[in-house]
Formats: sequence, C-alpha cells, structure tokens
Amino acid sequence: ARLAFLFDAIFPAFYATVTAPVPAVSVDLRYDFAGPISDDAAPDGWALFEFTTRDFADGWAVEDATAWNRNGRALGFARQVRKLLGRTARVIV
Repeated sequence: ARLAFLFDAIFPAFYATVTAPVPAVSVDLRYDFAGPISDDAAPDGWALFEFTTRDFADGWAVEDATAWNRNGRALGFARQVRKLLGRTARVIV
C-alpha cells in the first residue's frame, strides 16, 4: 500500500516541462508489483523512483514510474493516464 501511495503522491512528471501547473485528472492508474514486497525489500526504508512522461499532447498525458530497492531489484511499476483540463500552459523547450 505504501508503494502504491508513493507512485501516485508525486506531482505529474510533465510539470517539469511547463510554465505553470496544468489541472489534470487520472483516467487510468495501473500498478504492477515485481513480487511480494516484504520489509526486507528495503530494510532502510529507501527506494529509488523514476518517473517518465511517455506522451504529453492533445489534452492527454501518459506517465510511467518504476521503483527499485537499494540493491537494484525492481519493486514495482506504474502507468498513469491523465486527462488535461483547461488550457495547457506553454511547454518549455
């Protein structure tokens, strides 16, 4: 449950590419876990997360996320599809 929360708690990755926040709602959110996640998967409580925007156009955004433990073992994956609301802020090039 904590890993699922962290996948969704971070601001949208595409925010790093726009001049102002863009209102968006989740249309689809999927989690895939790489197996049982026990307390010894990250005994020190740390994990590395990577968030990637796969597509950001025409009023939609698709983002992927991966989490690894300190030893490089994948803990889980997420994909979130967002519908952008209102006017899209200017993209920083």
